[in-house]
Amino acid sequence: MATGEAYATVRLWDAVTGKEPQLLPHGASAESRTYAPIYALAFSNDDQRLITVASDDRLRVWDVATGRLKSSLTMRANFHRFSSDARFLAAWTGEDARFNLYSVWDVTSGKRLRQFKGRRTRVSDLAISPDGLRAGVGREDGE
Repeated sequence: MATGEAYATVRLWDAVTGKEPQLLPHGASAESRTYAPIYALAFSNDDQRLITVASDDRLRVWDVATGRLKSSLTMRANFHRFSSDARFLAAWTGEDARFNLYSVWDVTSGKRLRQFKGRRTRVSDLAISPDGLRAGVGREDGE
């Protein structure tokens, strides 16, 4: 289980024992008291990686077993999903005045592979194929 805190810290808990095995500093360091609330967390389908998103527009991907940072991206990501093999990340990177923006990222390199523009509406779900070639978006307007 993962929990996010107001001062850019993520805690990984052992859900069986309740012990707190990992402390992941989303900020510059564990001692950093930067106010940047964690507002999104997501595990990969294989539970090997954890995405953390903070209000500082930083998205970080962590190795759950070691607690090491795998990659870090600067983006405003409001909604995100891993591919089933955790190699790719699909993200709704928000709205501008006319469009929703969707991006597909390579998790290892942190490189954005593709960005798409869609109709302006709120996103309710995202999916990405294991090969990273297709992404699907569920929108609140039902289309």
